[in-house]
This record gives sequence, C-alpha cells and structure tokens, in this order.
Amino acid sequence: MSSRVKLRIEKSRSRTGKHAFRALVLEVCDDTVREPKAVHRVRVRPTYAVGEAFEAEFESSCVLVYLSLVKNLRNEVKGVIRVFHEGKEVLRVKYIKEKIRRVCGDKSYHRVLEHVIRYLRIPYRRINMDTGDDVCERRV
Repeated sequence: MSSRVKLRIEKSRSRTGKHAFRALVLEVCDDTVREPKAVHRVRVRPTYAVGEAFEAEFESSCVLVYLSLVKNLRNEVKGVIRVFHEGKEVLRVKYIKEKIRRVCGDKSYHRVLEHVIRYLRIPYRRINMDTGDDVCERRV
C-alpha cells in the first residue's frame, strides 16, 4: 500500500556562509537507502538567501525518512529526523551535539534510522531511544 507525504526539500545558506540549512528525504526498502523521486514539486522560498527549496509530494510503499539539519556559526549541526510509514509519522528524533534522542514514536524504527545515519555518514556519539512519548501526535 503506497501513501503520499508532503515534505519540504531544501539546500540553502546565508550570504556570509556562516549558517546553512539542509532538508532531504530518503527512502528505506529492505535495508537499502535511496533518494525517492517526487510525484509533484513546487518551488518555494528558501530559509536562507543563497540556495533553493521545494515543496514536494512523495509516494512510497516503503519507509520515508525526512532530515532537516541546520549548521551554525560554530560548525555545530542540529536538527530533527522524522520517519514516515504509510503516510503517518511513526518516529521523531532530535540530533544535537552529536547525540540522537527520541522525541516520540515507535522504538522499533530505530533500525531504519541507523541505516540512514550509516548511509549519510552522520557522526554520532550516542543514541537514546528510551526517552519521549510512544505516539507522535500532531500539535496545532
């Protein structure tokens, strides 16, 4: 069963180059990680001055992983990693100071998360899946 998810893809940086933002989507099927093709995408305004951003819609029968990461003046990277299965968010984790901590969701999706981290070669010191709520509910 395939489902559609609308996500923002972006690669931008400030004019001075001191700040940068990157948001990307990856698809994990049977321990293989790849970048999915967008069904529909619309150009939107990026967070920083230099770069581009798109509002894209993805259709997948596998698990989608959405990463949004910010690099600051001191070259520190932090951000959020969200895992979607059948169109619903099933896991959300934070990435701060090379530590990955669960905010909400199902712990069983940590294996998918590890595949993506290994694929992108994201440095980390520790993964903590014992924190957070068991259900990711949308707050409005």
